[in-house]
Amino acid sequence: MATQVLVLTNLYAYEKGLNRALEAAKLADAGMNVVFLIDPGSVADIVRGLGQQGWLGSGALRNLETSMLEGYRALATDILQEAQSRFSQAGIAVETNVKEMSPQKYIQELLNQKPTTVMVSGSSSLAGKLEKMLGQIEWIEEE
Repeated sequence: MATQVLVLTNLYAYEKGLNRALEAAKLADAGMNVVFLIDPGSVADIVRGLGQQGWLGSGALRNLETSMLEGYRALATDILQEAQSRFSQAGIAVETNVKEMSPQKYIQELLNQKPTTVMVSGSSSLAGKLEKMLGQIEWIEEE
C-alpha cells in the first residue's frame, strides 16, 4: 500500500481532494491510496429520521437504506475510476477501494498504520467529528 492516503467522503464534492492528492504524489514522487469512505451510520440516521417523522414504515425503511447504500457504492466506484484514470494519466501508481465504517474509526485505523500522509476530504460537518485528529491529518474542506 502507498504511504500516502486520500480519504474521500463526499459523493458530490471531491475535486479539491483529488487535485491535492495528485499534487502531493507528484511532489513526493510516490504512489497514492485513494479510499472512498461510506459511513453506514449516517445513512441509517437519515432513514431513521424519515421513519420517525412518519414518512415511511419499517419495511420501506429497510429497503430505502439498502438502496441508498447500493447507490453510494456505485457512485463511489465511479469516483474511484475517475481517480484511477487521473493518476494513471499522470504516471502515478494508485490503489483505490471503498470502505464502509465510521469516519472516526477508519481514520484512527489509518493513523495507527503510520502512513506518511493522511489527507481527508469532506464537508465542514465531518471536520467537527474528526476534531481530535485534525492535527494528525491534512484536512481538505470541500464545498
